[in-house]
Amino acid sequence: MRLHYEIKGMTCAACVAHVERAVNKVIGEGESANVSLLTNSVSLIVDDAVDTQGFEKRLSAAIKQAGYELITEKQEKKNENKEKRNRIISLVLSVLFTLGVMYLSMGSMIGLSAPSFLSGAENAARMCMAQLVLTIPVIILNRRFFISGARALWNRSPNMDSLIAVGSGAALVYGVVALFRMAF
Repeated sequence: MRLHYEIKGMTCAACVAHVERAVNKVIGEGESANVSLLTNSVSLIVDDAVDTQGFEKRLSAAIKQAGYELITEKQEKKNENKEKRNRIISLVLSVLFTLGVMYLSMGSMIGLSAPSFLSGAENAARMCMAQLVLTIPVIILNRRFFISGARALWNRSPNMDSLIAVGSGAALVYGVVALFRMAF
């Protein structure tokens, strides 16, 4: 019997290897699995006598333990439109807040002036605080990268989300430390 499921959270070849290991723990001898990064899915050939619901539960648990999520057909149809809309909203809001940060931090380089209460060396702490206030929503809107990246690091299977989480997290922490050093 052929089964096909979507895998949520795969972003790179390392993810595929982790999912394959998890799937291979569940399937029996003589059964096969093919994990595809391009389609974010896993295709299985299993014994016809297998209990599909029990198999899905075991497979879902193994994939979740690896740091990913198995999407069944029932879940897929229900969540697809909602998730797509949420990601578009998140993208638009992230771009708007990021443009605000870019305007404040780099606008003077192309001839745009910052508001007077944020200009000058005496207002450097205010300028940094304004940039931080505009950065926090972007971090919150894109928290899924931090959650997925931290989960992958915890499972000792880093992926692209781990790279994003570590890089962005380090920049944020450095910025906050610099802000406090400036303020005090």
